Amino acid sequence: MEKSTVGFQMKRRPNNLEELEDRAERLLDSGRISAAEKILKRMLTLDENCVGAHFNLTRVYKRKGAFAQAILHGKRTIELSPRETNASLNLGIAYEGVGDTKRAAACYRKELSRDLLNLPALWNFGQLLFEQHRWKQASRCLQRCFDLGYRHEEEETLWKLGRCYFEMNDVRSFIAAYERYANERPDSSWAAANLGRALLHAKEFQRAGVWLLRAKRLGARSKDVDEDIQAAKKGAGMVRRKRV
Repeated sequence: MEKSTVGFQMKRRPNNLEELEDRAERLLDSGRISAAEKILKRMLTLDENCVGAHFNLTRVYKRKGAFAQAILHGKRTIELSPRETNASLNLGIAYEGVGDTKRAAACYRKELSRDLLNLPALWNFGQLLFEQHRWKQASRCLQRCFDLGYRHEEEETLWKLGRCYFEMNDVRSFIAAYERYANERPDSSWAAANLGRALLHAKEFQRAGVWLLRAKRLGARSKDVDEDIQAAKKGAGMVRRKRV
């Protein structure tokens, strides 16, 4: 799974460094990581305190899996520019890479204290909390991303959000999240099936049947779906008989 991050917001610099940084960022964004690394190192020979070079070298080494080096440049970025946008986010991802989840969480919190609407930081923090089975805290982060339309790894985000609500025994929130997604993505068979099962669990048999049948039409052909459809029909029939 790719972590969520964004690039450096460039400030004005002497022309040579600015041009080099533009080139490095284009190379990095196009996947030519080693070529970008060479230019960024050259920038440090021209100015060892160049914030953009340290920031983007954090990104380079993070992408290469060289997390110890990413941490060094990430810390240097913050030393030089304590409120640099996304610097704490990138450092947090690097700390996660070496398994230091405590420092990673602190970095995500720091980024969010600077900007509550930094959705990549919120998403990464939610993922970290999820892996720690901190369901309530994780659900708050992931729900916020979902509500604000952040679409990075959206299927995984929805599945993990649903898992949080399942573990919290909050079927209403589970249904609300899946119903919104299933309406936005009407071709998603797995979302329709999960929504149908949640409605079945909530004893909303008629609505459950509608979504389960949609899931089957979209290609969800597992035995479980067929059994759930029959259970929804049976439940709806029992409700009708009680009303008569």
